[in-house]
Amino acid sequence: MAFIGALVIQAGISFIVEPEPYPAVRMPSFGSAPNKSNMFPTDVASVKITYSDGTTLEPHVSELLSSFRFSSARYSFDYVFKPGSPGTPDQEVITWLAGQARELAGGKNPKQIEMCWYKTELDIRSATYKNIGECDAVVIKL
Repeated sequence: MAFIGALVIQAGISFIVEPEPYPAVRMPSFGSAPNKSNMFPTDVASVKITYSDGTTLEPHVSELLSSFRFSSARYSFDYVFKPGSPGTPDQEVITWLAGQARELAGGKNPKQIEMCWYKTELDIRSATYKNIGECDAVVIKL
């Protein structure tokens, strides 16, 4: 009887307090989910490399970080380059980045890389981005 009473008290606390401690009576939440309009809040990153001959290339983040595992490329990119992140690219990272940019363009000499992060919403029905905000940019001179 005491066990059932403890479960009832734990369930009551669980339904009042969010997020609940795990494990408990209910399963915990697994992060954000789409809202009732089927829109999922997210941010999108883009890369634009400008070369000394004036040409540009816009590779996917995972292409620029091709030596990283696909699953960790974006997180590493955000950690090191995103404004306000704890990472700071030192000269060794910038030299490596220039090498990656050179390799993507078949040996062309990269001049700068512009990285942008956009706050947006993903429409899960059409797999399209809506309500794209302003670019939060970082420009790295190579």
